[in-house]
Amino acid sequence: MEALIRKSRTFIEGDICSQKVLHEIFSLDDISSVVHFAEVEAVDESVEKPLDYLSVNVVGTITRRQSIQTAGVFNLVFSSSGTV
Repeated sequence: MEALIRKSRTFIEGDICSQKVLHEIFSLDDISSVVHFAEVEAVDESVEKPLDYLSVNVVGTITRRQSIQTAGVFNLVFSSSGTV
């Protein structure tokens, strides 16, 4: 990623479903872009645990979108699932 954009970037791991965590992240620095890899993708497991997948893939994505909009971030790179 750094070679592509020629700047150093910080990787932050946290719960995409937590509005509090996302607010804290966006308060750390002047963030101009978000690269979104937060999803779960195992098809068999999604049948076994549908609510977990709903939480991360749907609710988490909505929470992330609301947070980046509130923070005034307009650049988003969304990575699709590896199981497409």
